[in-house]
Amino acid sequence: IGHLQSFLAGKSEADLEDEEFLAFELTHLLQETNGDEHLWIRWLAEPQHEEDKALHLNDDYLKEQQQQAALDNYGFRKVERKAGNIGFIDLKYFHRAKWGESACQATFELIRNTAALIIDLRSCPGGHLDMVGLISAYLLGPKPVLLSQIYWQDEDRTEEFWANPEDPKFYYSKPLFLLTGKATFSAAESFGYNLQRLNRARVVGAKTDGGGHIAAYYMLSDHLQASIPVGRPVDPETGRSLEKVGVTPDLGCDPGRSAGLAYQLALQAVIETHEEGGVSQA
Repeated sequence: IGHLQSFLAGKSEADLEDEEFLAFELTHLLQETNGDEHLWIRWLAEPQHEEDKALHLNDDYLKEQQQQAALDNYGFRKVERKAGNIGFIDLKYFHRAKWGESACQATFELIRNTAALIIDLRSCPGGHLDMVGLISAYLLGPKPVLLSQIYWQDEDRTEEFWANPEDPKFYYSKPLFLLTGKATFSAAESFGYNLQRLNRARVVGAKTDGGGHIAAYYMLSDHLQASIPVGRPVDPETGRSLEKVGVTPDLGCDPGRSAGLAYQLALQAVIETHEEGGVSQA
């Protein structure tokens, strides 16, 4: 409270009436004081209806978000097969699984017969854990895997998130490499952390910041939106909070070099598989 009072006392009336400036300054103050990058205030150019409840409970908001998700191809920005039969998925965002299930299946059908896979998370700021679970299920095989436990502070309950083997149409068991950078955040970090923890993937790139918390969005006014952390994920094996932990790459490098290095590692893995006398099947 003292930090906020000092902040307000130092601003002119004109500053306080400029909501875009106010949102920027308040976000800087909140994150400098609290250290949680999920805690922010954003100014929206288009006026919105004020809501007393979280926006994810608003039907109109959800319809708008689903439309945006479709325009974004549900986060699957690009999928291709590179020379050497190496699959590549550029994953922009983890949209809700019930919206993007078909896009997810179509993406994995395209890389189904590749000999190794690279998933690019370098520009992925996060998203929804149910999509993390769905994509993970394609990669982890026929047994259920507990990915994380979330304590919801606003509801005072704990929820488990699993990779459900009944969700995917098939399993991809080939060598897997994940690319990370400083923009890899939140659910994208959870995805990378779990696949690395389970020895399913090698991570190449930069260490991530550790945005472990889960936020809900609220409207403070018709132009000001707030992100409030309400969920705290923990590692199901250690019970440790994932906030500020981040993902430490197996091979650390500048993110600009990570795609080339991961591609070399993927080719090497394919060569080693053939030299051992077998080709793994999806």
